[in-house]
Amino acid sequence: MTVSTNANPKLLKMLTPLMLALVVTLATRTSLCLAGDLPSSEEIIAKMIEGEGGAAAKRKIKNRVVKFTMDLGMGGMTGKGLGHTARPGKTHTAIEIQGMGTIEEGVTDGVAWALVMMTGPQIKEGGERALALLEADLDGLLNWKSHFKKIECVSKETLDDKECFKVELTPHEGSVITTYVDAKTYLPYRSDLTLATPMGEFSMVVYSEDFRPVDGVQYAHKSRIEIMGQKRVITIESIEHNVEMPKDRFKLPDEIKALVAKNKEEKSNKDEKPEEEKGKS
Repeated sequence: MTVSTNANPKLLKMLTPLMLALVVTLATRTSLCLAGDLPSSEEIIAKMIEGEGGAAAKRKIKNRVVKFTMDLGMGGMTGKGLGHTARPGKTHTAIEIQGMGTIEEGVTDGVAWALVMMTGPQIKEGGERALALLEADLDGLLNWKSHFKKIECVSKETLDDKECFKVELTPHEGSVITTYVDAKTYLPYRSDLTLATPMGEFSMVVYSEDFRPVDGVQYAHKSRIEIMGQKRVITIESIEHNVEMPKDRFKLPDEIKALVAKNKEEKSNKDEKPEEEKGKS
């Protein structure tokens, strides 16, 4: 099924914050290596952590603020955003899209949520929640066992004249994420993933470019995204670490609190039903 976001602003609003979480057309030729030539799971994870700047540099980060812009590739439509992340596992992102209003999403106390105009408040579940929790984890691969069942290097391939290791990351929930890791820098070059949303599943490709160090940690300052035949570009304007943040920065919005309470009440009522009634419902 082909869906055009030009004709479906509701879908665009829902997919836009998802495109940030991670930040699928194979590029050129492919050359497979023998299994013995490939790094083991432990080796590829260690190399990727080292490529990012190393464990010591990452553990020094207590919080992060990111300012970014978005080119949505739809008649010049643009957006700008501000993202806050802090330990343990908290995040809040606000994106203002030209002519379409503001989208918010975040994670607080394990609740992954989104406020999207036209669709209302949402609580993320399943693979969508798993991706949000991964994005909120400042330790990333240092804490990989909390997010993935396994990480495996399956082949060595050439993409756009870059030698890359093809790495498959299998999450506890959701679809496999395939990341092509630059064999020289051990930084991600391309990631292929499937987004599970209330409106269905969508394949997405993210190209990570323009890596620059911030406090010893490498960040891609440009991401090219391909989804449903359309292209988006996210450009990082600034990244700051260990800044003062308001105490209520990650407070759940009232609409999300109400939805959480409603879901808990519905679950409680369902659990209290006699077995005979449960079978009928």
